[in-house]
Order: sequence, then C-alpha cells, then structure tokens
Amino acid sequence: MSILKPPHNRVSNGLLSIWHGVEAGFESSLDAWYDREHHFERLAVPGFLRARRYLHLDNGSRYLSRYDVLEPSVLGAKAYLSALNHPSDWTRESMLHYRNTTRSVFRFVAESGMADGGALITLRIIKDETDIFQRLDQVSLDFIVKQQGVLRIELWSLDDAISNLKSEEKNLRKAADSTVGHTVFIEGTDIDLLKEATQKYILPLMDCEPVIDRFRLVFDAQN
Repeated sequence: MSILKPPHNRVSNGLLSIWHGVEAGFESSLDAWYDREHHFERLAVPGFLRARRYLHLDNGSRYLSRYDVLEPSVLGAKAYLSALNHPSDWTRESMLHYRNTTRSVFRFVAESGMADGGALITLRIIKDETDIFQRLDQVSLDFIVKQQGVLRIELWSLDDAISNLKSEEKNLRKAADSTVGHTVFIEGTDIDLLKEATQKYILPLMDCEPVIDRFRLVFDAQN
C-alpha cells in the first residue's frame, strides 16, 4: 500500500508531544507555570501553531503537552533551540520536578475527522512496529471516525534525529527522556466510547502492546 499523503488543506505537519509525570506536591506549581508562561512562550516561537495540555484520567503520567508546528524542522531550528537553551527561571525550577518524561518530535502520516474533542486516547507504539500504518490505512481511519463519540484520529511517526537533539532543558530534568516510534491520537466527546473504538478497531491490527493513556483537555491556545 502506498504511503498516505497529508490532505492539501492541512497546515501542521509536525508535532511535539511530551508525556510526563510530576514530583508529588508540585502539581499546582506546574499547572500555573504551564497556564501563565510556558505554553505562551512556545507559541511565540516561529512555526508554532497551537498548544494543548491534557491531564491523565487514570494513574499514568499526569501531563500530556501537545504542540502543533508547521513542520518537524521547526523543532530543530535556531529559534526553538535558543528557547530550549535559555530557559526562564520559572522553567528551570519546573524542569526539576518532571518525572518519567517521554518526549518525541513526530511527522504527520494520516488523519480522519473534521472536529476536535475534549476526550483523548493516545497510543505510544514501539520503534520497530514499522508496518502498523500500512494496516491502519485511510479506509480504516475513515471507518473509525464514524463511530459514536469519535471525532478525529491522527497517525504520527517519530523524527528520531530532531527528537534527540540536546538542550539545557533536557539537562535540567532528573532523568533522560525516552522517545516513542509512532503514536495514534484518537479524540472525541466520550472517553468510554473512544476506549471501545480503540479496543475494537485499532488494537487488533497491532502486533505489539502499545502504551495506552486516557486524557481530558484542560488548555488550548493557538496563533
């Protein structure tokens, strides 16, 4: 099957996703930092289009931050690297309290759906699951997004070189970041219906067991 092409009207072909926990007792501090400073600093970087933050519904890592950018190259460009290497005092303090961080830069693969939702499931897929997006093709995506409670599904693949660029912010975190090879974002209006669609129509196509997380949207700002 041929590689799926982005639709002509799509603006964002790059994504930065950061799944992470927080040191106990610092949840409110990180919430305020994200709300009042960090997301808006990122949106000020050329090529950043949208910032969203989610909170975990279960016992997994508390946060998922999602930044949509024009292209993955934005995340390796001088302006963004300068921001990473010259963090504010508040950012320096916040980075010390990150835990279990997975940070990946992704390239867009495919999508279906015309709306966003406040409920989100993410699937983090290991690097060697190379043919998953051949099995989860456009016909499958269009079928899944027609299920009750589902509004959008997106497929993304890792840009390994940009994901692993060094920075001062990475140095401030207590442990090295991990990366993930591919990710699926499925969002909609009802988290239980998203879970049902994931179990029925996505997981049977996989040869591996992805890390599955359930989130609710708490922040959304865009340029």
